[in-house]
Amino acid sequence: LFADEQNASWPMWDCCGGSTPTVELDDDDHGNVAEFSIGASPTVMGFISRSDYTASPAPFDASAILDTGVVQFEMKVVTAPTDSSAAWKFKIESGDASGAVELDLTASQEGTEPAVGQWQTYTYSLKDLFDAGLDLSQIDVLMVFPAWGAGQGAVYRLDNVKIYDPQQ
Repeated sequence: LFADEQNASWPMWDCCGGSTPTVELDDDDHGNVAEFSIGASPTVMGFISRSDYTASPAPFDASAILDTGVVQFEMKVVTAPTDSSAAWKFKIESGDASGAVELDLTASQEGTEPAVGQWQTYTYSLKDLFDAGLDLSQIDVLMVFPAWGAGQGAVYRLDNVKIYDPQQ
């Protein structure tokens, strides 16, 4: 969904805060990354593939990789939210929001909290997302954000955002 440049079928997205996510140069290992900044308005941010946001929507059909597939991304917090108790969330939607699963980042396979200035990998099993009620045949939004209303001041970067089967 994102690796070094914006995917026209999966643009970067700010739901409600009025910001425009940008592509920024990070380090030698990551190159260009997606950067999200949260201001005073509550919002969620990530990548979206719906016709209201892109001329070429491409919902992802992950049903063929149900048993061994994952959603995976790398994240670096540049600036923590002003509310230091804000939980970081991962949310994935399908079928124009007819199905969704929201989890803490600590529910990832790595089980780690984000740390300012450090790239960290987060991995979620498609089987677990399916078991939680997600329709894997039409994934169209992937979001990462501090809890609703608690994200003001957060600046964070995402890279290597993908849905794939690591065994293939």
